[in-house]
Amino acid sequence: DLKNFTDPFRVIKGYGEARKYLKEIRPDIVFSKGGFVSVPVVRAASSLKIPCVIHESDMTPGLANKLCIPVAAKVCCNFPETLHSLPTEKAVLTGSPIRDELSKGNKLAALELCHFTANKPVLMVIGGSLGAASINQAVREALPKLLNDFQIVHICGHEKIDNLLLNQSGYAQFEYLKAELKDVFAMADVVVSRAGANAICELLALKKPNLLIPLSAGSSRGDQILNARSFETQGYSMVIDEDYLSPDLLVEKVQELYTLQSDLEWLNVEAVKLAFADMKKQKGYDAAKYEPMLNELVRLEKKGFKGIYNGDEQAIADAKKALECKRAILLANPLLDADKIVAARFKVGSKAHQIMTPSLGTQANNWSNQESAGREGFDAEIVELSNL
Repeated sequence: DLKNFTDPFRVIKGYGEARKYLKEIRPDIVFSKGGFVSVPVVRAASSLKIPCVIHESDMTPGLANKLCIPVAAKVCCNFPETLHSLPTEKAVLTGSPIRDELSKGNKLAALELCHFTANKPVLMVIGGSLGAASINQAVREALPKLLNDFQIVHICGHEKIDNLLLNQSGYAQFEYLKAELKDVFAMADVVVSRAGANAICELLALKKPNLLIPLSAGSSRGDQILNARSFETQGYSMVIDEDYLSPDLLVEKVQELYTLQSDLEWLNVEAVKLAFADMKKQKGYDAAKYEPMLNELVRLEKKGFKGIYNGDEQAIADAKKALECKRAILLANPLLDADKIVAARFKVGSKAHQIMTPSLGTQANNWSNQESAGREGFDAEIVELSNL
């Protein structure tokens, strides 16, 4: 490419222009996210003794950042693995800056935008700013099966709307979303996405169960594959290699991810805290017995159970212990209405809901009358976790 010969001269010219401008504004610090436009600016800042902080989004530093690292004061990164590629005295594991607005979405606004109902889970598919042809094709071929269980919002990219599906019930297509994106994220129960560094860090910050389909090595330098594998190893994501993507595999993995996430809702402690507040009011309440259980449950939840996604034995052991604590507390409360707990903590249709509702939600007025059924339900849930 002829640009390979002209780029060095453009960088030299940019260096001179950046140095002149930096002399005028005299910033206290320069922050760079990489890309070739950053090279002359960072180098010029260094020549003027202005400290520079670099952020490397991907697993391995790109060429532009490699050229800037020697003169940077600090190099921030997203992934623990990246630390091994950076100078020890400069490397800082920070994660990625996330737009605050993404956490302020309105689920009801998104349901109205997409003409969806509130009683069926939502699958969000997003393939990056330009869309992803292979993902778009797989999703559309899988629609008959996916629509049995999900409503689907599909951000498919510029000029990639399928006009034949405009009137498909439960399926909403958009070329891209801007202001509405935060609302759609709030609505989504499961997300299928490419594995760009910024995209997956947003999913992590929003705590969205996600299935990543990274851009193949044949179409990129392989950074998305490394990003996805890191998140998979850490237990944040499930991954499908694009080379093996098919409609049937997509359906299988989406259903597996949603079922797993529904099961893990049992580990939320809010319902237990409500039950615990009632227990304290009861005659004969044994603080020495039950308060350590609640404290342990809270500790385990804060520690997190993310490793369950990839079968981490310690995470599964922690989950089982948390469930045992929850069981002991809930079953000790004779005033607790089982219907209230089932309704508060389970998504309709989840495995936990299916296990617990028949034995508790419709047959019991309180936990004391159905202690054996309650134990059976909890034990069944522990078995489910053990088999992950």
